[in-house]
Amino acid sequence: MRRDLCLIFLSSFATQESFTCRLRWENNTVIMWDNRICLHQAFNDYDGYRREMYRAIVMGERPV
Repeated sequence: MRRDLCLIFLSSFATQESFTCRLRWENNTVIMWDNRICLHQAFNDYDGYRREMYRAIVMGERPV
């Protein structure tokens, strides 16, 4: 039970609106984020347009 409450707390904390960024897509828009520390939620609000996504992995420090 305690673990469930902790997960609910962490989820509700991490998804607060003050921690979010909403982007309005336009031609030639580029955005980057670090998947190690960000939550990502894609919305299908670009109907009729094509989006392309490329993933890159940058060599860096080892996660602890």
